[in-house]
Amino acid sequence: MKRRDYFRRTQQKQYISRPKANPYFRSKDDRKRLFGTIGAIGTVVLMVVLLIVLLAHPFFNITSVTVHGAVQTDRGALSETIRSALHERPLLFFRRQNRFLFRSTALSKTLNDSFAFRDVQIKLQRKQLNIAVVERTSQLIWKSAEEAYVVDLDGIVIRSLDVEEWEHLKTLLPIFVDKNGTKVTVGTSISNRVEISTIFAFNEELQKRQIHVSQTDIDRLSGKWIGTLTQDGYRILFDATSDIKEQVERLDVLLREKISDRSKLEYIDLRFGDHVYYK
Repeated sequence: MKRRDYFRRTQQKQYISRPKANPYFRSKDDRKRLFGTIGAIGTVVLMVVLLIVLLAHPFFNITSVTVHGAVQTDRGALSETIRSALHERPLLFFRRQNRFLFRSTALSKTLNDSFAFRDVQIKLQRKQLNIAVVERTSQLIWKSAEEAYVVDLDGIVIRSLDVEEWEHLKTLLPIFVDKNGTKVTVGTSISNRVEISTIFAFNEELQKRQIHVSQTDIDRLSGKWIGTLTQDGYRILFDATSDIKEQVERLDVLLREKISDRSKLEYIDLRFGDHVYYK
């Protein structure tokens, strides 16, 4: 009997400790939790729907683009680059042309990488995108292997030239030839302002002496070997890191005192100080 009474008391304690809520009626706390869960889910769904509307609805798209300052740049290529940038998909179903997904810094980098502008300013006003560019000024033609490019005074490659442009510009701009045939890409530097200005200054001194320049040859693998090819067929080698006036003065002395007939001349080398070599 004692053993049975023990089990009965144990079961009664367990029954007393159980909740006595009627299963057919929910408590106020349960209803609050249910309504809270439903409200939270509804809020998330509403936010997702609102986000989709903001990112996908045509009302929030950029509808017109205006470009200022692009005079020498290929307008067709520029328009295509901008169009491609705006149709980029940063998210699976949404494009950059949406005002909330558009990034001016990304477009500016794309334009500079493609056209090597000196400056790009971008402003977005509602659905209107305004782009103002400052072009680099073409100062010379850089020829490497079979390709030709226009380059500014800082040595930055502006763009490549097709055959028609090459035929037109080669009579208007100085020609620099890379004897090593190094691969060139738009926006990269093939030289620097100091070196280019020095070469220009040297060639101007030659022009003053009625020595007409055909092109300037550059060989980086031979220790910055620079040679001006004259229209008479001979080269004048010089050092762009040394004093130009002194080299020109040594050239004057050589032409005046030692070379009377330039028709047989192959080269003059001014790179070794007072020791001037010629053949």
